Amino acid sequence: MAETIEIRDSFGELLKRHAVASGATGLRGAVMQGAELTGAQLAGTDMEGIDLYWGILFWANLEAANLKGANLQGADLNRANLVNANLAGANLGRDNLGGSTSLEGANLTGANLRGALFGGATYNEETRFPAGFNPEKAGMLETDTAWPPHSRGWCLLQHLSVLLAPQPATAAALTLHFVEGNISPSTNPPEAT
Repeated sequence: MAETIEIRDSFGELLKRHAVASGATGLRGAVMQGAELTGAQLAGTDMEGIDLYWGILFWANLEAANLKGANLQGADLNRANLVNANLAGANLGRDNLGGSTSLEGANLTGANLRGALFGGATYNEETRFPAGFNPEKAGMLETDTAWPPHSRGWCLLQHLSVLLAPQPATAAALTLHFVEGNISPSTNPPEAT
């Protein structure tokens, strides 16, 4: 008999339901590639061996979570709380298309990073690491963005706030336009340049 785990954000909103085998511990070994978990409250959760390839964990609370052996390639972990998390043997390196795992502004203070792979992962001056950890030696790339505009999680939050904002009854239909890598909501198409 399968059980269901509900993943919620800090406001108590349901982000995802995930079926697990009866007697399973937390999200151990779960396959959740590309899961949208912005702001997820997963502190202390057992996620050993989880597959969160391309997962969006922007501003997620993963404090003291067990992510041993997790696949976090290409994940958006910007502003994530990874304080005292177990990332031993986790893969936070580049995804199969060469995209980086984003750790800008993440807090990894006290995290167990033994054997973790970070080749090509990005961080910035706001990222906090455990004492003695050298990100350059681990193959990480420093960015100069204080607030990463490329963050999938941040872009999603921006666009959802526009889409969910109350609209007057006479409002024109909202259209999303993709221009030079950015999505911009408007009621008129962008002008040609």
